[in-house]
Amino acid sequence: MKMNTAAVDPKFLSARIVDAPAGHDVIYAAAAGRDGRIYLGLSAETTSPGLYARLLAYDPAADAVSEIADLADILPEAAEPQRHPHSKIHTSICAGADGKIYTVTHMTAPPAGEDYYHFWHVYNDHERCFQGSHLVIYDPAARSVCDFGIVSPKGGCRWLGYNPEREELYLTTFLTAHFMVIRLKTGEVRDMGRIAQYDFMGPCYSAAGYVFTTDCRGWILRYNPRDESIERLPLQIPNARWRESDQNGVFNFMPGPDGVKLYGAAIRGRRLFEFDPTAGKYGGLRDLGPAMAPDPGEAEVDYPFIRTMAVGRDGRIYAAAHYALNAQGNIASQDGLLRMRANIVAVDPATGDKQDYGVMQADGLPPVLCPVAAARGRDGAVYFASWKVRPDLPLQLTIFDPNGVRQAPPPPWTAPAAAAPAIPPPPLSRLYHLAARNCSSVFATDGRFIACEIGGGSRQPCLPRNECAVTALAVAQDGGVFGATSGSRSHLFFRTPLAGRLLLLNTLGPGPAVCRSLLMDAQGRLFAGVTGGADATGRLYMYDAPRQADWMRAYDDVDRGEFSGRILSPGGDCIRLDDRGLCVPGEGICAMALDDARGRIYGLSWPGGKFFIHDIASRQTEIRDIFAKHIVKSGNLSRAMLCHQGAVYFSGHHGYLIRYSPADGAFADTGMKLPCGAGREYLNYAAAFAAAPDGRIYGGASADGCLFRFDPERGEILNLGRPAAAGSLAALALGRDGLVWGLAGGPNLLTHLVRLDPRTGDLRDCGLMRARIPKTWIIHRAETMAAGPDGELYIGENDAISHLFVYCPPVGLAA
Repeated sequence: MKMNTAAVDPKFLSARIVDAPAGHDVIYAAAAGRDGRIYLGLSAETTSPGLYARLLAYDPAADAVSEIADLADILPEAAEPQRHPHSKIHTSICAGADGKIYTVTHMTAPPAGEDYYHFWHVYNDHERCFQGSHLVIYDPAARSVCDFGIVSPKGGCRWLGYNPEREELYLTTFLTAHFMVIRLKTGEVRDMGRIAQYDFMGPCYSAAGYVFTTDCRGWILRYNPRDESIERLPLQIPNARWRESDQNGVFNFMPGPDGVKLYGAAIRGRRLFEFDPTAGKYGGLRDLGPAMAPDPGEAEVDYPFIRTMAVGRDGRIYAAAHYALNAQGNIASQDGLLRMRANIVAVDPATGDKQDYGVMQADGLPPVLCPVAAARGRDGAVYFASWKVRPDLPLQLTIFDPNGVRQAPPPPWTAPAAAAPAIPPPPLSRLYHLAARNCSSVFATDGRFIACEIGGGSRQPCLPRNECAVTALAVAQDGGVFGATSGSRSHLFFRTPLAGRLLLLNTLGPGPAVCRSLLMDAQGRLFAGVTGGADATGRLYMYDAPRQADWMRAYDDVDRGEFSGRILSPGGDCIRLDDRGLCVPGEGICAMALDDARGRIYGLSWPGGKFFIHDIASRQTEIRDIFAKHIVKSGNLSRAMLCHQGAVYFSGHHGYLIRYSPADGAFADTGMKLPCGAGREYLNYAAAFAAAPDGRIYGGASADGCLFRFDPERGEILNLGRPAAAGSLAALALGRDGLVWGLAGGPNLLTHLVRLDPRTGDLRDCGLMRARIPKTWIIHRAETMAAGPDGELYIGENDAISHLFVYCPPVGLAA
């Protein structure tokens, strides 16, 4: 089916011009209210600094558009011009069963006085960051607008879904892709964690009782409101044969005529599909194909973009499909005006038949280039809202009804004598902010990051959500990497040194657990300190890796052709753990250190701060209660310990370093205080240690993220500075390049990679970490790092969905 190049028959289509204030160039949201009005989200795109979105309503009976609210008059952030404005109401207007209108704000316009949109760049800046999207509620009966408050902390929102049975709203956060639940009856807002890399998926409620969306690779996700579980179903939305699945999420998702089946459009695949949640255990997918075939001479890549859809009263799906770019990829050029066109296509869900009604263009008006939202009114008409794209074009609300629209004279609009050029960006804006190597990029530009899914490689399924956060790492002499996860279960895994295969070994305990301490002795035996579990806390496990060396080598098969690869996952004695019992009854394990010379493990318990000594050979554990004298406050309880040159170091009261001498069993205050801001000692503790070959020790402090170095022999500590703008310095590693690498971040911050060159004193923030191999993935949270034998660094992600990352620094960086 070829795209119809004629305009829609005038008897089926008319349009209204929305008189928008300067800079407001798009209506991203449209929804039909129970009062018969069509509610619209008037928004400003990235070239309109400081502008706030407005909620409008079109009344078909009065044939008039009115303004409900200017968000600048409602939201408190309007008084803080240094922050990104709430410039959009994206596809996020829902009409409630109670008649109220619910909408969530979004942003991509720059702050007032700035020339470019930044999000990642200021995320960790508490004075400039976007504080989060607000839920705004309009009550048509009372004609009142109220601010419910922030529902997407530090993130925006592009899509909003409504569940009438439970009075709940669902959204995914921009750009962090967390799934949020808003319970309107109680006012509770729940963060269900990260679900994908990108946020372009819109949560959609089905009358089958579940909420559905996709991840960024097109796998359908199912949220169960009854038990709050999120499950990835073995169903992937359609894509072109030649396209990779990365970024092929659902762009539109809506209930069909029966309220049960859902209809969506794949953003990269550009194909319509039907999803029936009731077909079998997981549901069924039906590929309805593209909106229309490409024009003659065009490749399959040029399928039109299915931007928005609505269900007509005849049960058909009415989609607006458009070609988004011209040959030069410039939608704002005059050539772009000729190249772009948007058509209205009707799809019969029962048969899959399509009818192309033609180009969306009303009499007396230019064509709509980019329709972005749609809603069916109580009168049966479908209302398409648009982005005008060019400043010399009108902002239109298109009314379409296959049974005929009410005839009306063309809106008063006069075409300019000559097409005006697109508004140029502010001087130097795009050139200045365009990422260049080591300049103007918030992402690390040196080296390469590789994302490894834990348990993947066709031998074992990847670890599920909330069980895969990598919280501890240890590297063997041959380059094999052991890691432990935390969450609803804690898993021990192994990455083979040559083939890089990630194998799951065993679970550390029967229930929810956290493992933040993983030690390897000189023999290669692994010790894991775990907090949690169904029956006890603070258990210590040993995995005897040297005994399993043969099978580990076998799984690391390389260059064997069809004989490479083991069919079955390791089991039995290969994955057996030695449970060495509780270290401190009733308490968890906060940190551990290994003393190879004495065959001991030293540790601190949580939350009591007891010091324990575990003898590996005898399996006996001695407990020393030092909290009252050396620690005093739990806020100073060290998260890191280090056994170095016959002594054990950890932090105590006011962030002072405490030394334990195994020779005489004595504890002593060293007088060396971890650096932090004045008066913030009560928050400070050691978050990371790394011993250098010269005998000095590098450490990371928690309160202000300072990097320090101390010399045990001289009893001196030196503050090397704060490598990142905010957060704790949670992990350190010394690379073969001679540099000290670290991870700076925190629970509500994005993690940055930092580095120090000890020879020059150069301390810098390398930026956020983003992998491109084998898929795009930005690390939001990470708190563990280990150096490999070939100069690589292993980084453990700590999120609802997590990976093990391999970072390869550039050659000669420290030369």
